[in-house]
Amino acid sequence: MDNVVDNLTDPILQRFAIGIAEIDLQHRRLFELLGEMQGWSGTDLERVASLDILDSLTEYAHVHFSVEESMMRMLHYPHTAAHIAEHKRFVDTVDILRHRLLKEKRCIDLVAFIKSWLVDHIDRVDRQYVDYFLARGVEPTAFAPEANAIGEEPRRYSAAAT
Repeated sequence: MDNVVDNLTDPILQRFAIGIAEIDLQHRRLFELLGEMQGWSGTDLERVASLDILDSLTEYAHVHFSVEESMMRMLHYPHTAAHIAEHKRFVDTVDILRHRLLKEKRCIDLVAFIKSWLVDHIDRVDRQYVDYFLARGVEPTAFAPEANAIGEEPRRYSAAAT
């Protein structure tokens, strides 16, 4: 399998851009973490490193899913339940594959699944909510300040600063 990081040039990343900056930043971070996982395969040390990266990816995916799902609920998106079911399928499958990784030395199935799921989910499922969100007033650049470089964590603002 080719390395996702090697393929994350700006034109290719544009393929995965859905037009809502915060979500696009989060998708990019998920791909970056996946790319880090692809660098590991074989030794016990690499397996431990893969588990650390997998844990980071899983934690970040939960944050990303929470953002999407919260927006869907706030905007009364009609396909929220189906979208949440897709997220649950991802989490459940990654958990099964993670347990397999604990027993084996390689994570090829895991990396292949995550890559395939992310590409399919963004292209097939996430794109479905964009027009709905925009029609309900979501500002495409509001969630990620322009100064926030791609790949950085989104800036957090305290309630006192507003």
